[in-house]
Amino acid sequence: MRREPLTPLLKRQPFIAPYLFQTADGAPVPAQRGRLWVLENRQEPASNTIELSFLRILSTARQTGPPVVFLPGGPGVSIDEYAVWLWSLLLAPLQSVCDVIFLEQRGIGQSLPRLDCLPDYHLPLDEPLDFEREVAATGEYAARWLSFWQEQGVDPAGYNAHQMASDVDDLRRALGYDQISLAGGSFGSHHALSVLRYHGAQVHRAAIWGIEGPDHTVKLPGQVQQCLEDLHRLALEQIDWLDGDGLLGLVAAVLEQLDRAPVVATARHPRSGDPVKITLGKNDLQRATAANLGSTPFLRSLPARYQAMRAADFSWLAQEAIEYRLSPPDRNLMPILVDYASGATAARRALIDAQTSQTLLGNGINEPFHRSHHLLGRFDLGDEFRGPLRCDVPSLLISRDLDARTPPGNAIELLPGLPNGRHMIMSGASHDFGSWAPPSPQLKHVLDRVWRFLAGQEIDTTTVDLPFVFEHTPSRRHIRART
Repeated sequence: MRREPLTPLLKRQPFIAPYLFQTADGAPVPAQRGRLWVLENRQEPASNTIELSFLRILSTARQTGPPVVFLPGGPGVSIDEYAVWLWSLLLAPLQSVCDVIFLEQRGIGQSLPRLDCLPDYHLPLDEPLDFEREVAATGEYAARWLSFWQEQGVDPAGYNAHQMASDVDDLRRALGYDQISLAGGSFGSHHALSVLRYHGAQVHRAAIWGIEGPDHTVKLPGQVQQCLEDLHRLALEQIDWLDGDGLLGLVAAVLEQLDRAPVVATARHPRSGDPVKITLGKNDLQRATAANLGSTPFLRSLPARYQAMRAADFSWLAQEAIEYRLSPPDRNLMPILVDYASGATAARRALIDAQTSQTLLGNGINEPFHRSHHLLGRFDLGDEFRGPLRCDVPSLLISRDLDARTPPGNAIELLPGLPNGRHMIMSGASHDFGSWAPPSPQLKHVLDRVWRFLAGQEIDTTTVDLPFVFEHTPSRRHIRART
């Protein structure tokens, strides 16, 4: 039965209450928790009003600079999780110079409505992954939950990076700040760049990492291939047991092996924990490898994992595959809507299509998003949103040279439109900065530069080198099986 649409609320002032923020070691930090009411769709005169959650940690300084608003990644990362990660590395130093604010994304976490979905999604386990079937299942899942939430009165046209950029400016005005600074990574950088496009006059500085520009949401297979080629060169320097064709040859051999003869392996069911048989093919390996390229520990283990599979040990792949066969693309509709809305230009989609057949992992990094975009295409923000960005705000852009998801080329592409932009590269790390826990001295050094930049200090943007060493010793069992 159809429910009545959400009733617009008349509240405009934020609700703020005292709150004790707990750091990773359990130490309490005095803070504030707040609720902000904004329009769900600012282009719709009769729009619903929705609630956003935010966390504010007030500065310990008597005179403070513009506050820093942190924008989480995902989309779909909770501010509570994000703040705990960053406290000792970045937030504690920043608190000494300015207020620190985390804005929850609309539709998730403690924001309302929360567009949660049931995990009523699965792909068969008794045959290799079929991309066409995965695209269809993903589209059906998204359409089913889109229909459900529309029946509850939700306007899906309100869940995109443009509306979220205006959420940030609404928060700024509600809290009485003339200007704010921005910080965030991955989707948080995409969100921040949208704020710069639409509300740049109100931004003092921006520090972003893992750069996802306006037309970078859908990834380029060629950039994934470049990451593999960089790893191949590193492997030739470090690993003496690889064949003459090196890491690229090993990857190609295992992919060809699975394409020719799919294998049956055992995995643990993600919910029951029971052992389950699953049939694995080439598409499974392309999908699982591409999805994990953002993890530096995974990159270090890549040669050993492929060597194990060449020796008939597919346990890692089986566990990866059963997770995405039986888990939906997301358990909340908001991230799906936001990614669909950001989309890609026709030129970028054509480039993706051209590169797919020329790369080892195909379009595994985008499946099923890239080929099912037409299902929710009516909410696309269009090429005006994805066009070149021009903004004079002082900006610090940080890339990692082994990041296949948001490579340095993304930042380089944006710099001509950011005349006051600076680019810093972290060598030897992927999308995860080389892993957050425990943080490396190099990561601490990078984040020290971030807070100094946001505090208005001069910083050095030379490349920071993180030693990258493969886990390169195969077990004796793998060696015997291969010989």
